[in-house]
Amino acid sequence: MADELVLSYKGGMHAEAKIEGKNSIVIDSPKCSSENFSPKDLFGASYASCVAMTMDAAAQKNGFDITGTEVKVSLKFVMRDKPMVGGIDTTIVFPKKYSDEQMEILRKAAGNCPIHNSVSDDVKKTMEFGN
Repeated sequence: MADELVLSYKGGMHAEAKIEGKNSIVIDSPKCSSENFSPKDLFGASYASCVAMTMDAAAQKNGFDITGTEVKVSLKFVMRDKPMVGGIDTTIVFPKKYSDEQMEILRKAAGNCPIHNSVSDDVKKTMEFGN
C-alpha cells in the first residue's frame, strides 16, 4: 500500500500535510500568507519535480548526469464550469549542452512523467528545452 498522506486542517486557511516518517509540509491559502506553499504551488512543484526525476532516471540509465537542471513551471488558471488549471508551461534549463541523442532521451522522459500523464489532455501542456 502506498504511503498515506494525512492533511490536518488548522483553520484560517492553514493546513499541514504529513506522511508517517517524513517531514511535514505547511500549506496556506495565497490569500492569507505568502510565506508557505499554496495548493497551486504544490501542484507546480509536484509537476516540476516529477519531470526532473523522470528525466534523471532516464539519464542515469543511459550513463549521463543532469544534476543542476532547473525545471520552471508556470500554471495558467482558467474558469470553465469551475476554476481549474488550463495550461502548464514548462521550461527546462540544463547546466550544460547534451548531444542530440541525449536530448531525445530527455524529451521522451519528460513527457513520461506520471504527473504529466495524469493531467487531462484538455490542459494545454508545453515544454521548452534549453541550456
